[in-house]
Amino acid sequence: MKRLLLVLSVLSLSLGVDRSGYAQGTIVFNNLGPNDGKVFTLFTGQGSLLNQDLNFSLFVHRGGPSVRETVRTWLLSDGTARGINVGPGLFADPTQSVIVLTETSPGFEVVVSIGAWAGNYPTWEAASSAGIEWGESTWFRMVAGTLEAPPASLVGMPDFPVGIPEPRILSLAMVGMALFVVGRMRGGSKART
Repeated sequence: MKRLLLVLSVLSLSLGVDRSGYAQGTIVFNNLGPNDGKVFTLFTGQGSLLNQDLNFSLFVHRGGPSVRETVRTWLLSDGTARGINVGPGLFADPTQSVIVLTETSPGFEVVVSIGAWAGNYPTWEAASSAGIEWGESTWFRMVAGTLEAPPASLVGMPDFPVGIPEPRILSLAMVGMALFVVGRMRGGSKART
C-alpha cells in the first residue's frame, strides 16, 4: 500500500497534476493586437480615435454578462493611468503587468469588458451615474493564458466609444416642468392685458 501511494505521488508530480491544479489564468491589459478593437471619443458627436489618458477598469463577467467583477482599475488621480494611451485609439497598462484571474484556469474562456471614463471619479459606476464622459465595451470572450505564456492582448475586444450619455429622464422632466411654468406665467399675464 505504501509503495502504491509513493508511485502515485511520483507519477502525479511528473505529470504536473499538483502544479496545474492550482494554476490561475492570466490576461494582459492592452489592445495592441492586429485585430483588437479601438477606443473612440465622441465628445463632439463625431467619432475620433482616443488621444488622451483616461481612467480604465477591467471587468470579468462570471455567471452571465450582467454579473461582473472589477479586476483592476487605472486612475488618473493616483497616477496609475498616466501614460495608458499609447497611440490613436490604443491603450496599455503602463506597468505592463500580467493580471492573474482567480477562479479561471489557463486555456479556458473568460468573458471580459472594459470601462473608460474622464474626470476624478474612483469607479466607472460613479462616473457613469454622474453623467460625465464614459464608455463601456460590450462583453467579449477570450482565452486565459498562463504566467509563462499570457495572451499578447485583449484578443477579440470590440471597438467602443467614450462619450456623453443621453440626458437623464429626471433632468428632462425638470427642464420641461420649468418651461411649462414659465410659459403659463407668461401666457397668464398676456391674457389679463
